[in-house]
Amino acid sequence: MNKELKYWLAFSKLEGVGSASLFDIYNHFQSMEAAWIASSLDWQEVKQLRNSTISAFKEKQKEIDTEKLLDDFLSKNIGVVTIADESFPECLKNIDDAPAILFYKGDFLNKDFGKTLAIVGSRRCTSSAVENTKAIIKGLKPANAVIVSGGAYGIDTAAHTGALEAGMETIVVLGGGLEHLYPNQNIPMFKKVLENNGVLLSEYYPETKPDVYRFPQRNRIISGLSRGTLVVEANIKSGALITAKLCLEQGKELMCMPGLLSNPNTQGTHKLLKEGAALVTMSEDIIDCLGWEMQEQNKVSSTELNGLSDDEQAIIEVISYEPTNIEKIASKTKIDINNLMIMLTMLELKGIIKQLPGEIYMKV
Repeated sequence: MNKELKYWLAFSKLEGVGSASLFDIYNHFQSMEAAWIASSLDWQEVKQLRNSTISAFKEKQKEIDTEKLLDDFLSKNIGVVTIADESFPECLKNIDDAPAILFYKGDFLNKDFGKTLAIVGSRRCTSSAVENTKAIIKGLKPANAVIVSGGAYGIDTAAHTGALEAGMETIVVLGGGLEHLYPNQNIPMFKKVLENNGVLLSEYYPETKPDVYRFPQRNRIISGLSRGTLVVEANIKSGALITAKLCLEQGKELMCMPGLLSNPNTQGTHKLLKEGAALVTMSEDIIDCLGWEMQEQNKVSSTELNGLSDDEQAIIEVISYEPTNIEKIASKTKIDINNLMIMLTMLELKGIIKQLPGEIYMKV
């Protein structure tokens, strides 16, 4: 075991010591053990640390037994990797304000970081955005993509659940410690992530609570872990635009999915598109943008569409890529409801449409 680990843990447990401070301390002392036993005078040589901060650290140090801390941590069955370790992901080492330490559950270090895609967007997203996100993710399965997001409501949840439903791996970058999973309603999803070879990841000591300011901080890790970032729905003030900005600063590919002009949550994504973000309307756009290789997918051919009956063609003309309820379909096509139900089922079996809860349908 790395003899430095208990000191990395001790520093990361100190309130007020973020990744930037950890990095500065490590760079200065070249050993976390040497830093832990250093005097206040020695600590004053670390340029980024104020005297008031040093005094506070020294007081808190007295409360930490490093041996007991290590034993307690090892009992939690949580993995840890530091920026001093060779196994630390290269994609994160060179970003601005790189995380100095990462805590994780799942097989994090063996993920293919060349096949990672971040997906972010509004917490209050439309149902069509959720369905489109899941459809895009499903189309990335032949590329063995790993989906990265923040575990929050809305598009984050759609990204993780879309990966799970498609049988793909996903990484959840949390805004708090691994012992304070948030939001509570997503805890069942987090468990499924681990059950399906996914990862829960945090730069915060496991018992750290998910304070509001931590969520924007973790966004640099979401984009940093990924080859590119896809923004689905985001208004002008959305936190997703922070991730988009970080993505560009890190030299990664930024992509956006367009949406309805009347939806305020598309203003941010449309702004990014105007500024040069890549337009994504299908999985292949991401494949091309990131230079990934994938197997041929089965698609609904034009021959299959041409082989539909007149009534089936009429149904297809009514159903759009936005959710359409059965009452509207029946009203527009004038087809008897019993026959309509049969035809809708046949179209769904052919993979041309998809049924959503509440007898709502949309094109695939």
